[in-house]
Amino acid sequence: LSIGTSNAGQATGAMSIGGGNLFVGNVLLGNTTTGSAEGILQLQTASLLADNVVAGAGPGRRADVSLRNSTASIFDRFTLTNGELLLDDSLLSVGNEFALGADATLKIDIEGLLRGFQYGAIDARSALLDGVLAVHFFDGAEAHREADAMVHVPSRLLGDAKCPRQLIGADAVLAVGDLPDRDEPLVERQ
Repeated sequence: LSIGTSNAGQATGAMSIGGGNLFVGNVLLGNTTTGSAEGILQLQTASLLADNVVAGAGPGRRADVSLRNSTASIFDRFTLTNGELLLDDSLLSVGNEFALGADATLKIDIEGLLRGFQYGAIDARSALLDGVLAVHFFDGAEAHREADAMVHVPSRLLGDAKCPRQLIGADAVLAVGDLPDRDEPLVERQ
């Protein structure tokens, strides 16, 4: 499946799926070797099953992936080099490596304690993280969704092939049971 991908020139493309299941081999989204490319994939109450996802690769490229009340199971690798990945009450499972590039943003909305249902979560064997992590604590009364905390994640490899496939797990994402008050900073400098 190729969305907004070009070998030369300019390409834009978008795909929205509302309900149902999408089974594909590889997903190429907003990739280019020369020129510019922009691709958007939105899932709303849907499931995606794919071998690999390569998004936002090459010069002049951008990819946005939005999972809302959805699941995505990627057999091998999920790579987002430039763009945005939004996990809103959704679960992304990656069989091997999840990679977030320096020009990418991972947005996670937290509305409660149920993993994959009230907050976005990722399962991966390993993760290479760079870019920005934006977390939004949603209290239900808000009309807008802006990040409450944004952190640049320096490049590093997380995970071990011998460990369970839990990047963001039941007790991870900011120790969900111990969420800070909305007026308190997530990180305090010393």
